Amino acid sequence: MGERLQRRSREDMPEFEHVFATLEQDQGYVSRSLFMLGRDAGLLTAVGLMHEAAWYAPTLDPAVRDFAAYAFTMYRRAPYSAAHCALNAERHGIPRVKVVSIFAPDSDIYDARERTLLSFCAAAATTPGSVDGAAFAALSVHFDQPALLTLTALMAMMSFLTTWNAIMGTALEETPLSYAREVLAPIGWDVGVHALDVRREGHQA
Repeated sequence: MGERLQRRSREDMPEFEHVFATLEQDQGYVSRSLFMLGRDAGLLTAVGLMHEAAWYAPTLDPAVRDFAAYAFTMYRRAPYSAAHCALNAERHGIPRVKVVSIFAPDSDIYDARERTLLSFCAAAATTPGSVDGAAFAALSVHFDQPALLTLTALMAMMSFLTTWNAIMGTALEETPLSYAREVLAPIGWDVGVHALDVRREGHQA
């Protein structure tokens, strides 16, 4: 295991410091995937713009955003992003019992909106995607059109990021790793290719 390419260092990318600082303030750490993306300034710029538009859109409450992103990535079996998003969801007020129960989406712990959202995320996470008109119509009962647009953009962005990180073997940061081992591992989460190769850490360029 181990990352496929060497990451750039934060100090080598001062032009993106505002992006790193925003993420650090929001989640307490900077995702290592950004330092891999930073090997190509155009890629990191594009992802940053997409992140600003989809992640920080005012059309979704942060708790709903994080919960949807977590469910989508967990159903997609994408451990890197699932760990990030689950931790963020709890930080924004989603109860842990709801985080760990997403494989029982019909549970009474979820309200009608949450059950519909989980069903939508599960359908969107399949390959090929299985979201049909009925699924979209059901979600539209609980979310207006701007929110539906943001949810769709969010899942499309997460699809790119989960594919990128799986191929690159991006090492999961310690904070979400510790959280996921405690909270998500009992429901099937495994770090997989995202384990940190300590032999390479410290030799990034």
